[in-house]
Amino acid sequence: MIKCENCGAWYEETLRQCPYCGAENLELTEREYQGRIQDIEKKTRQLSSLPAQLVRLWGKRWGKVLLIAVMAVFVIGVVGAGVRAVSGYIANVQAPARQQEHLEALDLLVEAEDYEGIWDYMSENDLFGGPYEEYSNIYFASYPLYYVEECRGLIESYGAVWESTLGFALEEVSRGILDIDEMLETGSFVRGGDEVISSIREELLSFLTTDLGLSDADIETLYDLCAETEGSEDYEATRALFVEAGRASVENHGIRIASDEEELGPAA
Repeated sequence: MIKCENCGAWYEETLRQCPYCGAENLELTEREYQGRIQDIEKKTRQLSSLPAQLVRLWGKRWGKVLLIAVMAVFVIGVVGAGVRAVSGYIANVQAPARQQEHLEALDLLVEAEDYEGIWDYMSENDLFGGPYEEYSNIYFASYPLYYVEECRGLIESYGAVWESTLGFALEEVSRGILDIDEMLETGSFVRGGDEVISSIREELLSFLTTDLGLSDADIETLYDLCAETEGSEDYEATRALFVEAGRASVENHGIRIASDEEELGPAA
């Protein structure tokens, strides 16, 4: 077991990164680097003691060509191994600084609530797993907010919402809340991501209760539907079930549920 120099947690010394904060295991990196250096030294010693029969071939024209070719290939292999070892070592030594830069950039995106920007940044820089898992969770937790904003825009403009739009929103938001509960229960958060995800959960729940007027019983019904329709590919039927579960409360809240074929006009 070794102690992480970044977060102080203890973990198996064979792991390349700390499983809690994602910091590089520099001791392992150093050992691998030394192993590569020793391999280079071994190959160098082999180069200095090539088989005698090759040396004897030097007196023959075709032997010279063969010997030069063998030596060239061997030298290129040694040099290549050395370059890879040094570049790998430098990259791993610099990794903590680059990691900190990425984390600070992601923190700024979280502060700005630019959740799409989080995913774009992570994809562009290939940042997945380890300390970045926290930001992946934030992005996925925020995904249902798209449906929230779409519904809110329609209600504000027209006092109505299309049936399919409402069905999508009820399903995605209720599933999103359940997914967030699982994230908070099983995830590892060291940079305050749990607080951000909790605030997203509150926003999703507020949409169901304040914006749509659903009761606690309605929401429990939605949760039950999430389990019942898990894996279903009959998306139209699934949306219809969610709409019917919330229809009475939504209409009692003063929101008209319009058919998908209807063209919405300004709210009265």
